[in-house]
Order: sequence, then structure tokens, then C-alpha cells
Amino acid sequence: MSQKTIKWEYRTVWVDKLWTVLSDIGCAGHAAPQSEGFVEYLNRIGQDGWELVTILPGDKGHRAFLKRPV
Repeated sequence: MSQKTIKWEYRTVWVDKLWTVLSDIGCAGHAAPQSEGFVEYLNRIGQDGWELVTILPGDKGHRAFLKRPV
């Protein structure tokens, strides 16, 4: 029996301490809509199949990692 291998596409998002999206690495131009909140951002990209993998805290904010099947 053959198993299907799933290939993933990844992106990284930087958010500040107030959970406002600052940049979206993996998106053309690395820009996010100005002053978009993280929850609104997740709702928007979730419609395109992106899912949150993990969040790493930092000194000036947080870094979130997302993936979706290719």
C-alpha cells in the first residue's frame, strides 16, 4: 500500500506585543495590511488553507509559523 506524501508551504509572521501584524515573510512584499490584528489575519489567511503551527515569544513581539498543503 502506497502512502501519499503531503508537501507543505510555510510562512512566518511577526507581531508586536499588542498582537498587531508587522510583517508576513512568505508573502510578496512582506507586508501585511496596516494595523491588522493577529486574529483577523488568521481568519483571513485561514480561508486560503493556512494553519498556525506555533508561536515563539521574543523581546519585542512574537513570531508565528504557519503552513498549508501545496
